[in-house]
Amino acid sequence: MDEIYGVSLDQLAEFGGKYSEFQAKHSEADARAAFDQWLRSQGTDSNQYWLAYQAWQERFRADPTGQLYASFTMKCAEIAQRVHMGDVRNMSEDTQEGVTLDRYAQLAVAMSKPGIDPEAVAREHGLTDAAHWVRVNSAWSTAMSQDLEHKLTTQFGVLYQKYAGPAFAEQQFQATAAILAESNQPQDKIDEPVTPDTPDTLLQKLASPSRNERWRAAYLLAHAIDIGAAKGPSYRAACIPVLIDILEHHDEHTVSDAESAARRLLDIGERTADVKGSMARCLARAEEKLVSLKAAFEPIRDQAVPERVALNSRIQSYGSLVSTLQGYLADFQESAAPAAVPAAFVPTERAGSAPGTTQNGGGFRFVLPLAAVGVVAVGGLVALLLLTKKPADVSLNAATTAAESATLPAPIASAVTEATPAAAAPSAPAEASAQPAATGAPAKHVHAGKPHHTKKKP
Repeated sequence: MDEIYGVSLDQLAEFGGKYSEFQAKHSEADARAAFDQWLRSQGTDSNQYWLAYQAWQERFRADPTGQLYASFTMKCAEIAQRVHMGDVRNMSEDTQEGVTLDRYAQLAVAMSKPGIDPEAVAREHGLTDAAHWVRVNSAWSTAMSQDLEHKLTTQFGVLYQKYAGPAFAEQQFQATAAILAESNQPQDKIDEPVTPDTPDTLLQKLASPSRNERWRAAYLLAHAIDIGAAKGPSYRAACIPVLIDILEHHDEHTVSDAESAARRLLDIGERTADVKGSMARCLARAEEKLVSLKAAFEPIRDQAVPERVALNSRIQSYGSLVSTLQGYLADFQESAAPAAVPAAFVPTERAGSAPGTTQNGGGFRFVLPLAAVGVVAVGGLVALLLLTKKPADVSLNAATTAAESATLPAPIASAVTEATPAAAAPSAPAEASAQPAATGAPAKHVHAGKPHHTKKKP
């Protein structure tokens, strides 16, 4: 097998999977250190790995067929399943409407074939009639729509692929390769011009019934105030309460919004007692949340279960918020701002968790849970192909990043209306900023050690 810097394609996938395992157990810094030590035990080191990783990425992008990268994503999917699902109990004998998950997978494959007689197929698999199949399908679909950690959907995907046979696996491989081949082509599409946000339009959006729109408008308007594009007290008076609202009412899905709001408040010189009090309360809640998250994470640190990934990610996010607010509040101690906290800003309990602007929580909805097939067959394609992008902080009109998705073949076309699989492929470690961004490269999440904010001079 071909090797680049002594690393084969199989080894590249294995190394990425090992780092993903370290990431699920440790902080980013500790994961990198553990990975470096493990690489040395394998007769290589981080420098050699990164040289190989970047070179393989170049080769993937140069492949007009997409098949080399497709092969890599399939290997990553197999490893990710072992690393993050290895300790999940076997659910193949769980039942819905008297039908096990194993038999449901067989039924789903049989019902997907063109020209079949649903009544005959249902009876052949032990059901009373086609109406019984509809009830079974609905029950299992509901169960999988509630499977937020994708344990059930992943096992269904494995069973479906088993009964669909090699032809189905090849079909998924070719579909993945086609998507990747398209992504390797020159991207000459010219975006249609959009009307840029102005201070006045942002001012109007601060009154939007959408929390996401209000928060985004406040962030952009604060930037406009900071650079002098929005002048006048009306902009500041309308913007500041919304930025404080972000600090007071963010949730685990919008932690980065709170961190950004705090930075914007200091960018525009808001060092009042109200702002200090809001930051102090936000810090206290974040510290309390961090303790709770770490307690929940510790028992599953070494278990191959998917929730440890989500918990560790939240630990990193809250750790970053705590570090940032501690630095900002330390800066406050050096200023002459009064420390009193007015009662008007005592936080109220949040009635529910609304979707955030940075990361949405919750599961996914579909009629037939064939998205699980993509979790196994297509595997880590989405995670490897798409990078999470954060809008640049230098423009008033922040770009909106649309979610991209790959459509999988639906074995029962009439039943499938919507499928949004969440595939977790193993990722390679994020190195220093000297490492160039590449399609399929892991997103870096930097939290600790942020410098204290320094107020800019006019």
